[in-house]
Amino acid sequence: VDEATSLLRNVADIASHIVLYAGVIWAALNLAGKRERFRQTATAQFGINAVFGLIMLPVTPALVELMRKGRDAQFGWEAYFAIAVGLWSFVVMARIMQEAFEVTAGKAAMITIACVLLPYVPLFLLVALTSSGA
Repeated sequence: VDEATSLLRNVADIASHIVLYAGVIWAALNLAGKRERFRQTATAQFGINAVFGLIMLPVTPALVELMRKGRDAQFGWEAYFAIAVGLWSFVVMARIMQEAFEVTAGKAAMITIACVLLPYVPLFLLVALTSSGA
């Protein structure tokens, strides 16, 4: 696979994830009867994802190297930093969902987990179907 094809595939992956993530948020708000909050909620979610992505940028090369090493890897401060930022990001995302859905913190956490994981379902299905020979 040449570099242009790889870049195009990565851009398509990112774009499809954005669309699916936005779709899950829209569907959840629609089911909760809070459809009018979609723009504000999606903007807040994508905004904080961008901010946390920028916060993670300096340590990303170290994390990639850590993943390449696999079981032989020694966790450095970068891994603990990534865990802390990931938890902080989740708390902020859940807080946004709590306000949007007007629910308890626990329910907001569950909604957040669902909204983060559900966009991956089509990918998992695609991998399962293509690997099983279907």
